[in-house]
Amino acid sequence: MVPDPYTRLSQVSGVRAIKAFYSRVWKTKTTRYSAKFIIDGQHICTNSTFLLILIPSIIENVDIRNSIRRTWGSVCTASSMKTHSMFMNVSKLAFIVGNKSVSGHLNQLLREEHAVHGDIVQADFNDTFYNLTRKMLIAFNWVNEFCTNVQYILKADEDAFVHIPRLLMFLRSQKHDKNGVMYGYKYGSSRVSRFGKYKVSEDEFPRQYFPPYLSGTSYVISSDIILQLVTLAEYTPYCPVEDAFITGILATIAGVSVQHSRQFTHLLEKIVPCEFVQSKIVVTGVNIQCRYLLWKLIMRMSEENICRQISHSDISTTCPIFMHE
Repeated sequence: MVPDPYTRLSQVSGVRAIKAFYSRVWKTKTTRYSAKFIIDGQHICTNSTFLLILIPSIIENVDIRNSIRRTWGSVCTASSMKTHSMFMNVSKLAFIVGNKSVSGHLNQLLREEHAVHGDIVQADFNDTFYNLTRKMLIAFNWVNEFCTNVQYILKADEDAFVHIPRLLMFLRSQKHDKNGVMYGYKYGSSRVSRFGKYKVSEDEFPRQYFPPYLSGTSYVISSDIILQLVTLAEYTPYCPVEDAFITGILATIAGVSVQHSRQFTHLLEKIVPCEFVQSKIVVTGVNIQCRYLLWKLIMRMSEENICRQISHSDISTTCPIFMHE
């Protein structure tokens, strides 16, 4: 039997909470998140995969994907960090791509790219900014079909830099609630925008403020709630603000524990270089040149006085996310 999300919300927060979220109760599906997989990536996960990293990508962004594969993403495929070889093969990377109105030539290049790297999932849907929520929920459906043994999913934007060994150690030290858990940089109640890039109509979400949610630049979800989130989403009005919808609205309805961690960053945050080296799991706003530079720093972490060397370098010029100490 398909769960009624509004019944679930009333069990968690009471009937008043239902009215606080939506003006109408939906008893039939509002949106479907099934899609044909043009490239199904069915061999990406293995029985030993502990962490799956989902990166929503655009078909044309091959240079960005390659820079990720050659830097922090290489931990998923090779023992590039000798001191962390224990993490090899327990983490996997999947680039999630849609089917924009592009030439057949680009689609062929994408298939060839997957043949070489084996880390692409392409679904047949219109890949637009408005459809980012749809993109991630289709990706969750893919996880339900092809990655059933994975324990955690990290969603990371293309401009993120992930310290995978640090993330794995963080996750292995956690004990999560029976209703599932999410980790990331948590915002308080944010005002809903009715105009511009992040516009949300009143039909999509009638309230003035979103519930607290995690920054969409990167967040972790325990796999035990992935199917429930997709099911709830199908009975909930579509909201194009992906992070607010998945980690705010759906998480609240499902009663998921949403945990804040300062080891994650948000879109506008600037940090000092040493903070990245010593403690951060994910930073965002990283361009290709910066990504290679950060990777070099990671590889030098064992050096003495590395923080002092970084602080006196010109890293903040190459990486706008960093500020001078």
